[in-house]
Amino acid sequence: MKCRHPCLGLCGETCPKLCRICTPDDEAFTIFFGNEEDPEARFIQLECNHIFEATGFDTLMDQTEDPSQNASIQFKSCPKCKIPIRKIQRYNNVTKRVLADVAAVKAKVTTADEQGVKVMTANKSKIRGAALSLRSSFQELAAIQAKFLERLETSTSATTVEHIAEKVAVLGLLINVREMAGAAGKS
Repeated sequence: MKCRHPCLGLCGETCPKLCRICTPDDEAFTIFFGNEEDPEARFIQLECNHIFEATGFDTLMDQTEDPSQNASIQFKSCPKCKIPIRKIQRYNNVTKRVLADVAAVKAKVTTADEQGVKVMTANKSKIRGAALSLRSSFQELAAIQAKFLERLETSTSATTVEHIAEKVAVLGLLINVREMAGAAGKS
């Protein structure tokens, strides 16, 4: 410290710009977590420059979200200004846990997307195959209808003519359905 008083921070962390002797009325000494007035209290300065008593802040950082609450994945943040806490060495494990959670969600989403694409590709292939099969089936129906019409012309039995007329009518309906489906597919 410039004032030559002992640092109130933790070893390995940035020394807070705070002195219990030179600035006893600093807002960091205001009770926030409950231990700020302890003469042995240590403080931590966040990226946003807000300063908090370390043991109380450790408790805040160690709190985990209840997974049954469907909580969002996010970095812990400063209680005063809500700026995410990402670069404080003391809390690297908390930051790494959040990054691991984000990576796990990305992996699930990527896997789901890949599976969706596979299913969609397989379905498209099935639909193309069915459409080709239908097309050839309808062509066969038209050929059968033409044969029935020829038999109709040469038939002399009333019963045979009646059966052929029923079959031609059914085939005609099927061909009309195909044409309507084709028209609907074009629009």
